[in-house]
Formats: sequence, C-alpha cells, structure tokens
Amino acid sequence: MAYYCGQVTLLINLLGWARMHLDQIRYSPQLFDLEPVVTDVLQTYATIAASKGITINTSIQKNTLVYADRDMVALAVRNVLEDNAIKFTPTGGSIALACQPGEAGTTVSIKDSGAGMPSQVVEAIRAKQSSVEAGFGTNGEKGTGIGLGLVRDLLGQNGSTLNITSSPGEGTEIAFTLKGIAVE
Repeated sequence: MAYYCGQVTLLINLLGWARMHLDQIRYSPQLFDLEPVVTDVLQTYATIAASKGITINTSIQKNTLVYADRDMVALAVRNVLEDNAIKFTPTGGSIALACQPGEAGTTVSIKDSGAGMPSQVVEAIRAKQSSVEAGFGTNGEKGTGIGLGLVRDLLGQNGSTLNITSSPGEGTEIAFTLKGIAVE
C-alpha cells in the first residue's frame, strides 16, 4: 500500500510541478477552516505512518480560519507530510504536526525525527532550484527531488515562505505561515 501511495504522490507532484511551471494553476484564495483540511491529509497517510511504526502527534485548533488557496495548502501539507516526514522518518520515529494561530497568521509546522537534510539540499530548495538530488527514504522509497520545491512555489503563490530547519541525523522541521484569523 505504501508503494502505491508513493506512486500516486509522485504523479500528483509531477502534474502539480508541470502545471505550476506552465502557469496553469489558478490561484483561488478563500477564507477556510484549516483544521479539516489538515485532518483529511492526516487521515489519508495515517496507515502508511502506522505501517512504519511512526507516531504522529497533532496540535490543531478547530476554527482556525486562513485566507489562502485551499487546494494548494492541502497539496503543500500532503507533500511535506508524506513525501518528506513519513518517507525519511525511521520505524519507531515520530512526527509532530501543529497549526498555531498568531498575530501574523497561522503557522503550520511539521517536525520529524527522521534522517534530516544536508545544508546544501536546504540551500538548493531556498535558492529556488527546480529540483534537488533526491535521497532514499528509510524503507528505500525513491524521491523525485521536486516535492519541497513544489511546496515552496505553492506557498509563494499564497504569500508565504517555506522555512526549513534541518540537520543530518537530527530530523527536519518545515513551517509556513498563512494569513488568517482564529475564531473562538
């Protein structure tokens, strides 16, 4: 099952990347609750994480409204979670996913206890290279090297930036902030 989900993610990434670079993705922002979008992505990949013995801890406040393109945000979260965090976290590892409202908007962060990335890979992503050298996941999953670049570009369309904190052997934290408000 993990293999097929990986293949589907690969196809989605390639199509998204091609559409983004051909200017065929229309930016359609709207005010929406981030919680069900993130929860839906989590439910989609919970089985894969469980099959690797990975625990996913969440801190997601309900009624967290953001102003962004819902589909782009879902694709960004999906890519970070499945194509990076789950793929590169070893059996018995953990992932923390949080959505924290603040004055500047809502910050989404996904932190894993995985393999981490060398600084040159992080810098290549920040430098807007269209792809980076893809490594192999902890179960031998092959990446395309375009996932986080696609995320960076999707977030850029939404007025956000991709923040990456990573060290080899120490895991990775990927965060971004979306404009919006929290409703009590």
